Amino acid sequence: MVFFRIIFLYLDKQIEVMRDNMLGGFIQWILLILTTFMTIWIIFQGWLIVTGRSREPMMALVTNALRIGFLSFLAVGFTFMGTDIGKLLTETMPK
Repeated sequence: MVFFRIIFLYLDKQIEVMRDNMLGGFIQWILLILTTFMTIWIIFQGWLIVTGRSREPMMALVTNALRIGFLSFLAVGFTFMGTDIGKLLTETMPK
């Protein structure tokens, strides 16, 4: 029985390390894609304003940009809490 317990603890530790690495990498990829799309959207909106094709008021653009910026800020905040999210998903919730 002790032999199987040692194997189980080893495999459990390896799975935990792999899970933490995958969660961190996944969050970084999402953040990279989000930042890229947000930058492209801001450039496109600026191009619409400069060429005079924008049909919405400037205040709507500012409001939308602030909302997207706030959501991006929250996404960045979650990347710093990646270990807490991993702990929530593994230790707090039942196995």
